[in-house]
Amino acid sequence: MLADCPPSHYEIQIEKKYHSMEIRAQFVAKAFKTDQGLDSVSLMPLGGGASQSTYLLKSGQHSFVIKLFDDSAPLSDILLIFHSYQKAAEMEIGPSIRWLDVRQKALIMDYIEPRYTPANIKEALAALKIFHRPLRNEPFLTINQRIEEILLRDPDSHTLFHEAYKRMIQIEKAVGPPNAFCHFDFHRNNMIQGHAGVFLIDFDDAGPGHPFYDLAKLTLYGSKESKENILESYLERKPHPEECALFFLMEQTAYLSSASNRYLKWIIGSKTSDPLHCEAITALSLFLENTSKEGFESILKLCFEQRLH
Repeated sequence: MLADCPPSHYEIQIEKKYHSMEIRAQFVAKAFKTDQGLDSVSLMPLGGGASQSTYLLKSGQHSFVIKLFDDSAPLSDILLIFHSYQKAAEMEIGPSIRWLDVRQKALIMDYIEPRYTPANIKEALAALKIFHRPLRNEPFLTINQRIEEILLRDPDSHTLFHEAYKRMIQIEKAVGPPNAFCHFDFHRNNMIQGHAGVFLIDFDDAGPGHPFYDLAKLTLYGSKESKENILESYLERKPHPEECALFFLMEQTAYLSSASNRYLKWIIGSKTSDPLHCEAITALSLFLENTSKEGFESILKLCFEQRLH
């Protein structure tokens, strides 16, 4: 008969961790009970893993699931997880979310009794297809909406927007879907010098997009040399031809974004601001001029072919 072995350091840590999880689960359950005005609740472990634990919370005829995440996990990771659960719930392909607690790194959702039949696979694939819907392709989506509103509010105000709209569709196809998390308002007023270095601020418009758009917006009215320096500094090397082509397309996109933003504000403001109108027409003219030059079609083709590889 083997002698009982003392628990290892790892086993002791795991035991402490699950004990801590249970205390947190009780705390979250009590807070949820108070917030929802429930008479009584019961708590039962459902399972878990290295980074999360799951509990079944019952109150009368209602059942919920508490998910607790590792207390040491970065807050940004937890927020991304919360976003995913909320996205699925809003699309009606996931359980309804009843409670989110960032400090406790916990969420509570409706409990759904697991059932499996062969037909589930087909329905699950349909749900997954909904979850895989494309991200908002910014800044193109916003520019499209602005131009559509401009043409709707004032169809005869500037026929050049019709042509700009068609060319921007070409650029969007060449650039492809978002591939990074972008600032979308990256300019000199949104970078500040602190004691520990330079910090970025104003993330109100941040989201999935194309990183070169941020660079293009920063250098929009700068010299050719300053644009080349910014791109080289960002890449920490000499840019490849396809990167220069992509930067050019994002620069034109930034011009049209500026033009559509200012022109729409001018219309909404009863066309009373001459500076807004002037800035809009200047940016629109630069967009149309640059996308009319010889070589524009070749740049589109280069970027489109590059993203297919």
